[in-house]
Amino acid sequence: MLSLCQTWEKMLRKVWEVSKEDGQMRSEHQVLVLGPGAYWRSTYSNAPPPPHRPFSQGISINGMLYYGAAWVDANKCVLVSFDLTFEEFNLIELPVEAGIIWHSYRANLVNYRDKLAIFEYSKLAVDASVDLRVMEDVKKKKKWSKKTLVLPLDQMNVVHGDDLVLPGTSRCGQLRLGKKHLFLYFIFKFCIVLSELSLNC
Repeated sequence: MLSLCQTWEKMLRKVWEVSKEDGQMRSEHQVLVLGPGAYWRSTYSNAPPPPHRPFSQGISINGMLYYGAAWVDANKCVLVSFDLTFEEFNLIELPVEAGIIWHSYRANLVNYRDKLAIFEYSKLAVDASVDLRVMEDVKKKKKWSKKTLVLPLDQMNVVHGDDLVLPGTSRCGQLRLGKKHLFLYFIFKFCIVLSELSLNC
């Protein structure tokens, strides 16, 4: 499988596979240097991360690329950061109390005021709330703060029982919401900074 995360100067490609014989995962990373004569090459990292599969969209903030990842054997979910200048990887533990499981498709990444944040929306259909966990200390202890947003679902003409999804986010901190069976055609945008809901026309 192939996953691409693009920035203005580089594109990170992650390729992974799970062996049918022994069930072990294998992955590799390559960088596409953009510009005249663009080319693919291996990353400069001296300590690449263990084999893993990316599960969230990639978010680039202040020269760092972040994405959610998981290991098949341990079913462990973490964040992976990639320094776009020095091309070094780092593993970031998720807040345990958040109970985030990437492959449940109820969590994703978003840029919140130029800080990395994880939003988890398993309770969205129950009480219209979304938990937002913001990484406050990037360089040292990587402390997380928690914010709970209550979305104005009454403005979306949502009825009880509708299966809501958040298919993605934007670089400017917008959550894209919709009904599961209609989200390709019926999408709203919610700005988590301004707390405003608008129709994606």
